[in-house]
Amino acid sequence: MSDNSLRVGGSEVELVYKDPFGLWLRKKGGLAEIQPTMRMRIGTCLESLILDAYQEVTGYALDPHQPVRFDPVRPYMRTHYDALCVGQRRGVDAKFTSFDQREMWADDIPDRILLQCHYYLASSDYDYWDVAVLQGDRFEIRTVERDPEVEDSILERVQEFWHRYLVGDERPPMSASEACRAWLQRTFPRETAPVREATEDEISLLNYYAQLRADQDELQDERDKLESVLKQRLGDDAGMNFEGGHFTWRRSKDAQIMDWQSLAITLERFVTDREQLAQIKADHTRTREGTRRIHFSHPLRREASHAA
Repeated sequence: MSDNSLRVGGSEVELVYKDPFGLWLRKKGGLAEIQPTMRMRIGTCLESLILDAYQEVTGYALDPHQPVRFDPVRPYMRTHYDALCVGQRRGVDAKFTSFDQREMWADDIPDRILLQCHYYLASSDYDYWDVAVLQGDRFEIRTVERDPEVEDSILERVQEFWHRYLVGDERPPMSASEACRAWLQRTFPRETAPVREATEDEISLLNYYAQLRADQDELQDERDKLESVLKQRLGDDAGMNFEGGHFTWRRSKDAQIMDWQSLAITLERFVTDREQLAQIKADHTRTREGTRRIHFSHPLRREASHAA
């Protein structure tokens, strides 16, 4: 694995803060590359359109043909800009957002984009980084100004992650991410030893886990009760607005759902040849691999069960 493959890109800076274990898995843990979603593909297709709109609105000429850059001084840094303004100390990032992401952009630039912009400002040594955002038919430009204090803090965090976990042999703490769950299932697919006695340290973890689950159950119960109260307050109204947000209770659209099991049972009556029927069933039967699941008992859980 080359040193360049261990560098942290601008879009990965957020993971250094929020999911260092997931980022470590991408770089060193053998996690498969994330396949682009349809939303990501649409964003890529619209990038040139967004940059054209930026040029028209600002009057700045753009150079969108930017290579992947490996910083010669900072061995942990890899960047790939959407575009740079010709004759200006200013870069541009093009973003397409769907309507369900409007709240993320309601007040300011989302943290993950902000981190990326500061990272690019440090890499380019520029003064400004514009985020050109297309939301439906709404286009706007938001600007990030270079802030040495913020920049130093981000670079220090990324460098520490790179030094400890990518170049070094340490492994980040476990996280709650889907990547972490997938890694655990892949690394320990099945149990090969019997149930054992917990250590003192593990007993402390299990007691803490039991308390968390008890608190979670209580919070879920309180949430369900409060949602019932709010629904009753709404009655026939679709929702209510308040400063900074809204609460709605809407009926989803009706959907036609095929009951494939009933259909198969019905069609089975028309196949009179038993061998042919057995072959059809065999052709459409697959093995679903089992996964390891948690089963947990604890005095706190038994108390909650009796109280219910």
